[in-house]
Amino acid sequence: MGETMPLPSHIIWDWNGTLLADTALTVECAQAALAAIGRPCSISLDQWRSVATRPILTSYEVFAKGPIGASDWTVLGRRWMELYLANLDGVSLNDQAVAAL
Repeated sequence: MGETMPLPSHIIWDWNGTLLADTALTVECAQAALAAIGRPCSISLDQWRSVATRPILTSYEVFAKGPIGASDWTVLGRRWMELYLANLDGVSLNDQAVAAL
């Protein structure tokens, strides 16, 4: 009794919407990235959550309705990152993450 928990030495950032409320941004970037390779589609948050897996290429191939070649994957990845970084400053921490931290 009276024991205190040690403070964490670091936090592992998981980038999936658990801490950072970026899921909507992730979906917007995915749609734009797929359009950039000629595979436009509409993805809802629920669809993203039900399909997203690792490796992430597998998820994109589901939404693209077929395989994505190496050169298209490069274009898709660049476009996704470009949009994500350009819009990241508008994303905050999840309310529950703030309370937990």
